[in-house]
Amino acid sequence: MNRLTRTFNFATPFGGVLAALMFVAFISLLVVAASSLGFRFDPFDSLANRTVRAEAAATAAVSDAAARGIEAAGERDTAARVDVVVRQIEAADRVAFSLISDARIAIDAKDPLNPDRARRLRAVDQQLCDARPAICPDNSATPRDAGDGDRTVHTGRPPSR
Repeated sequence: MNRLTRTFNFATPFGGVLAALMFVAFISLLVVAASSLGFRFDPFDSLANRTVRAEAAATAAVSDAAARGIEAAGERDTAARVDVVVRQIEAADRVAFSLISDARIAIDAKDPLNPDRARRLRAVDQQLCDARPAICPDNSATPRDAGDGDRTVHTGRPPSR
């Protein structure tokens, strides 16, 4: 023992630091040994805090997954609706093309329109504009202000061509 005291003189500053290090190592060894036996030293309750954080993350992940599912269902629904509208537009285009073609090759296509019939057509157009104002222009042009374009509704006089 005398020899150990001479080698590690705990009365010197170096010996004091060495004694403190040995004490810390001994306490650490005790904590590791107790931990391996099932004892937990958790003075700041970090295990419970980690559990709370993990549960919050799991809840957020579940709600995020549910939101992604709702978004995917909405995208599918929107795509289906757009597909229906596109089909309706294509069908309307086919019908309009057929009617326009039939009107161009009709026997009376170049004959002037009866003034009474033109007046009735304008009245029906006005009713449509009253029902849906968004589809009609705010200041519609007069029938004579068609420029160089074709007149869609001919009045009682022959077309000027």
